[in-house]
Amino acid sequence: MNKTSKRTSASPRRSRAAVAVKPSARRRGIARRGVPRESVDAILAFADLARREHLRWYLFGAQAVAAYGVPRTTGDVDITLDLGDRGLETLVAPLRRAGFLPTITDESFAAETRIYPVTHRATNWNFDLVLAGPGLEQRFLDEVRMFPVGRREIPVIAPEYLVTLKILAGRPKDLEDVRGMIRIAELDHDKVERTLAELESLLDQSDLRPVYARLRAERRSTTNRTSKPLPKRRTRG
Repeated sequence: MNKTSKRTSASPRRSRAAVAVKPSARRRGIARRGVPRESVDAILAFADLARREHLRWYLFGAQAVAAYGVPRTTGDVDITLDLGDRGLETLVAPLRRAGFLPTITDESFAAETRIYPVTHRATNWNFDLVLAGPGLEQRFLDEVRMFPVGRREIPVIAPEYLVTLKILAGRPKDLEDVRGMIRIAELDHDKVERTLAELESLLDQSDLRPVYARLRAERRSTTNRTSKPLPKRRTRG
């Protein structure tokens, strides 16, 4: 099993069906949950391309955080896609026809990093297209949450896996995203812990689960402070 970068990681594949978000979230839709309208248009353009090319994919990163209702600003879109047995060169022409122009000239960059950056010409939104590997990303693809946009749907990484990737990235803004997800999203904390344990084993480190435990403890401490009843005021008789 190969070790990979902190952006995405690998583990044994499990096949599961995609699930839909709960009805209340479906009614609000992704655009009303904090994702900028312009980026939604760009994401829908990619969704149309992916449908034509029969690609599995999901939204992750800051746009996914916003989709789950956590306020977040960003200037780009992060997408993981599965090319299957195809090479990236087979997707370059369809991307161009759909208005997605590469922002790199050195094709070896994508081979080395598994990231293919493009810009959506119509909206000027930048995309990082991450090429899925045979490990955890396949499980992420199997367990996406489908968010409605009009009559279409956008696959978004499951909240537990989004939290996992944010902890793995470990930047201050990523940890702030995790705090927001813990506060707002309905998380299966056991699933987060299991996935973090897999990553720790894969990457030969032991510092991921303690970070999640600390952030959850922060949330519990904040909740306890705000839920304490105020002392009764004495009244003069």
